[in-house]
Order: sequence, then structure tokens, then C-alpha cells
Amino acid sequence: GYGHFRGVSLKVQGVPGFSAPRLLCPVKRDRSAGLMVPTIGYSDRNGAYLGNALFMPLSRSLDTTLYLDLYSEGYIGLANEWRWAPAENAKGELLVSTVRDPDTNQWEWKLQGKHTQLFPGGYALRAELLDYSDIDFFQRFEKTFDRNTLRSIYSFGTMSRIWGPQALNFKIDNRQTFFASTGGSPSGSRVLLERLPELEYRLRSTRILESPFYVALNATADRFWAERSATLRGSYSRFDAFPTVSLLTAGVPWLNITPSLGARTTYYSAQYSQDR
Repeated sequence: GYGHFRGVSLKVQGVPGFSAPRLLCPVKRDRSAGLMVPTIGYSDRNGAYLGNALFMPLSRSLDTTLYLDLYSEGYIGLANEWRWAPAENAKGELLVSTVRDPDTNQWEWKLQGKHTQLFPGGYALRAELLDYSDIDFFQRFEKTFDRNTLRSIYSFGTMSRIWGPQALNFKIDNRQTFFASTGGSPSGSRVLLERLPELEYRLRSTRILESPFYVALNATADRFWAERSATLRGSYSRFDAFPTVSLLTAGVPWLNITPSLGARTTYYSAQYSQDR
């Protein structure tokens, strides 16, 4: 199940780019447990680092990878990644990371994952998770520009069902936005917005009996929790409906006019007012 090689050399346009006196490579169909290729690097903030990973397949539909990163400035990173695909239309992954901060002797953590799955009857599940114990701390270790400058983290879960021109969506989400410190404050501020939950109904443009009129509808019912400041926080509900009626005209080959009439109404269970 393994190929044993000696005097291996990888060349690009005749120029050797990698060579090894011996190399062991799995050639069997099944995935194999083993150590991954080590990673090395250096940064002015964290110092030199050495990392490695151990991959372990647990079954045909489940595997896990353990990570260890060591930094010359005293940081220690541990991580565990899980991946699964229990069915043809279902797959997901979860990465749990923790890093020891030598300045505070505390272990900071990060959670990142996602899952998608299709069910019989037109149902679909989709979820994503992203959360940090301290986003500023973990941005020291990000290796991409978009992650290094991230100021908002978002997690959500949706369950949807589509039948004909109709769709029903059930959704929960959590959005945290971070702002830099101002006015001499030792730390920045955070705005938290949660949707717990949202129920949405959509009706695509549908013909009314045999008439030339078509009706469409978008209606939502939400329950929110908001923390915008120490004094502005609380929960409230929102109901929104937007029906439209359109008329399909015969028109001419080079021109078609579709007049439509719609009305939108929104209701909030609470409001915020401030005396000026």
C-alpha cells in the first residue's frame, strides 16, 4: 500500500526545486493516517514558528486532523479539525483552535465551521459558525489580508423549503461588529445584533387563475436582540409584508410594458427615542 522512493528530485523546466534521499508515499485507495508536511515561518510579532499536523481517517465519512504550532516568542498553538460527509448531499467541517498567550498565560480560542445538507421534500439546511474569544489577538496569526482586517464576525443557521413558486425560510444569526477604542478607552466597543429567529415567506410572481394579473409576496416576522451600547440594548419584534400585483400586457414584438402596484407595511414592537 506504500511506494518507497530513493533519490527523488522534482524539477521545474529542468531546475531542481525539491529533492529527498528517501520518500514514502501511500498508493492505496483508502486514506492513510500520518504526519503532514511541516510548516515553518517567521514574523516580527510572533517570531519564528514551526508547525506540523497529524491526519487520521476515522471512517469513510469522517476524518480529523490535529495541529501543533510552536513560536519562538512563547506562543503555543493547538487545533483540531473535523470533516464529515455522512450522505451524498451532506457535508461539513469544524475547526477548534486555541493559542496560549505568554503575556497573560491564558488560552484564547477560535471556532470556525460550516455544514450543508439537503433533505427529501425540498428541505435544505445551511449553517456557518465563526467566533473568537478575542478577535484582536487571533488576527496576529492570520495569514490572509481579509482575515487580518476583519472587523465583523457572522454566524447563521437556515432551514429552507421550496415547493413550486413558494419558499419558506427559518433563520437565526449572530453578527458582532468591533470598533477601535476612542477617547482614551483601554479597549474598543462591540455592537451585537442577533436574529432569534426570522420566519420568511416568499411567493414568486404567480398568475391569478386565467386572468392577466400576477401576484407576488414577500413577508417576514423577526425577533431581534441588539446591544449597541451599555445603555442601548434590548429585544424587539418586526413584521414586514410587501405584496405586489402586476398586469401582463400583450405589447408588441419590440416593446413590453408591465404595470405593477405594490404596498409595503412594517411594524416594530418597540422604538428608541432620545430627547435633544
